[in-house]
Amino acid sequence: MSDLVDNDKLDSYAAYVDKHGLFDLFHNIITKITIEKPVEPFQFIIDRLQKPFPTSILVIGPPSCGQKTIIESLVRTYDAVHVHAGSLIRNAIEKKTTIGIQAQAYLDRGHLVPDDIIISLVLSRLQNESDVIERGYVLEGYPRTREQAVAMLRKGLIPDHTIVFDIPDEMVINRVTGLRHDPITGKTYHIKYDPPPKNALIEDRLTRRQSDTETATQARLNLYRQHIHGVLAYFKTNARVFRYPEGISTKENEVLQDIYEFLGTQHISQAPSCHKIIIAVSPKKVILEEIASGSHWGNTLKPFISTPEKAPQGYLVELIVERLKRKDCLNHGWILDGFPLTKFDAEALRSKGMVPNRLVWLDTDAETCTNRLVHRRYDPITGCAVNIQAIPEHLQSTHTAEWIQFPEDMPESVSARIKSHLGVKNELKKVFGSRDSLVSTGIMYTVRADGLGERDHLNNHPTFDRVFELVESSLLRPILIEQRAEY
Repeated sequence: MSDLVDNDKLDSYAAYVDKHGLFDLFHNIITKITIEKPVEPFQFIIDRLQKPFPTSILVIGPPSCGQKTIIESLVRTYDAVHVHAGSLIRNAIEKKTTIGIQAQAYLDRGHLVPDDIIISLVLSRLQNESDVIERGYVLEGYPRTREQAVAMLRKGLIPDHTIVFDIPDEMVINRVTGLRHDPITGKTYHIKYDPPPKNALIEDRLTRRQSDTETATQARLNLYRQHIHGVLAYFKTNARVFRYPEGISTKENEVLQDIYEFLGTQHISQAPSCHKIIIAVSPKKVILEEIASGSHWGNTLKPFISTPEKAPQGYLVELIVERLKRKDCLNHGWILDGFPLTKFDAEALRSKGMVPNRLVWLDTDAETCTNRLVHRRYDPITGCAVNIQAIPEHLQSTHTAEWIQFPEDMPESVSARIKSHLGVKNELKKVFGSRDSLVSTGIMYTVRADGLGERDHLNNHPTFDRVFELVESSLLRPILIEQRAEY
């Protein structure tokens, strides 16, 4: 197609499709029409376009791992229906339905409710109830076995996202054995994380359910571990495992932030595809290319190789736009590193048709930046950069005397550079708009990168893999169709 259509038009076509969320829209429609196989496919498409696409989320985790608050937040955010397998069984028993009577008989004998009863209750709720069909669902407590997972998929019930909590058994046991129940008010407390009021009457009447003992909890965990791998095998294409060695009861805000960053990602086709190479462009690379070519631009900008932000206003824009319009960038896409840093340059890029569809701001505090730069040294032989406060094991600290510190890494220079960047984030937000929450508009997404580049295994800062996941989520997060910013 690129041979038949002008490159500028081709780039504008791609920008238009991305801006209006057409990839996501048609992915959803094709998925629904393939699963439901309507008799009148064209009418089905028309009907689907007139309705919002409900979200379906599957939450899997060890029994009683403390995910209640997380699920409540998801239900509120997406206005979805909370479907809990255990609640469906209890409701059926209370209403004395045919299935409820069958389930009660198994429980009276001390047996687990068999798969066929649970499958019937859950699938009926997901497929036949209008509230779930219209608003979507957050499903908890199902599937617990491979057979339950297979039954769900056979009915075409494929969740958009699968959230899996990986929490050590000892943390679950510690949480469950600390639970106490008030038979008068119906409230549940935890003697450590959510203690009851300091009232002797309340404390005396608190009880611990038989299912909350260590022995009973361990038995349930063993059963969960026995089946979980078979369950996840059917949902691995849209699942993310969240590991919390210390549990989630005391870090719910952090857990929610992790989850919403994951949920911001769009569907990705699992079909085999070629690896796409995206061209990396930066002010420094552009200047070096011009110097190598012997151009007038190269000679003019040569003093600004290490500090391109100090180059005369407007010079870099012309060079970068020219670079982004070359065939390799138009065919493969581009990642522009470290530019623009001013509202003037951002608007100049936009006026020349070079509009990014995502902007990632790596947010790092001034102290961390200073530590990285002031202690950075370069090996004069290899050119490799090393932080002298975190020297790799294969290097000897005795060599540091020979390493070079560039002028721009001197404390005074670093302090001036950091001050010059203080307003950059807000300037770019004005042009491109923010995308820091599920309901905000724009294309600029902030990623916390404190500690990146340091010896992360010695502290609590994010690792390279962690920051990469956050950046990946921001790149894949679709922009709201209803509230597109006119960037």
